Amino acid sequence: MQFPFQVIRSARRQTLAIQVKQGEVIVRAPVYISDDYINQLVERKHKWIQSKLVCQQQKLDDRFSYQQDDSLYWLGQKHRFSVELGSKNTVQVSDKGIIVVLKPIANESQTNQTVRIKRVLLKWLTTNAKRVLVQRVAELSALTGLAYNDVNVRQYKARWGSCNSQKRISLNVFLMMAPPWVVDYVIIHELCHTRHMNHSKAYWQLVQHHFPLYRSAKAWLNHRGQHCTLP
Repeated sequence: MQFPFQVIRSARRQTLAIQVKQGEVIVRAPVYISDDYINQLVERKHKWIQSKLVCQQQKLDDRFSYQQDDSLYWLGQKHRFSVELGSKNTVQVSDKGIIVVLKPIANESQTNQTVRIKRVLLKWLTTNAKRVLVQRVAELSALTGLAYNDVNVRQYKARWGSCNSQKRISLNVFLMMAPPWVVDYVIIHELCHTRHMNHSKAYWQLVQHHFPLYRSAKAWLNHRGQHCTLP
């Protein structure tokens, strides 16, 4: 056999079936079916099983693959993206673009490599976000006089930031992909919530006072914010 398979027996089952799901082969069989019979059936269905495995692998690769010469956004700028092999996992930004350097792993599948690429990129984004965004919140707080108690960085899917009643601010790590002026808007948006825990007229007047171009920043996030993420 060129692939492993799992046998699941059931006293209630009366028929034998082969299931190929998420790259795994499962044979569901009645308790009275012999191992020899199951092996023979799997052998007869070898081509069908192999085609299912190949098809599922291709779907996974198409869904999660990072292609050479793709692009990623960094600080609002579109950069060429590429992958190279090196002595340690890291990310480099230069005039050549964004380069993810991976330690080589023998016989690594494309799917597993893609998972590693995303993990390295996310770690790099988070490290920079904790340094840049936290510092910028402190600077804008001092500039506006809007005090906060804490700030952290998180990976959000549907929001750029938040502020709770304890004046704790959370910011989306993917803001590192947006232009600095848009990042400033998001931070001021959350700092203004330290005064108004709503989106009332008074709240938006405060936002406009500290960031007159807030409508342009909101428009940028609405129309181009989808680029600020990882595939």
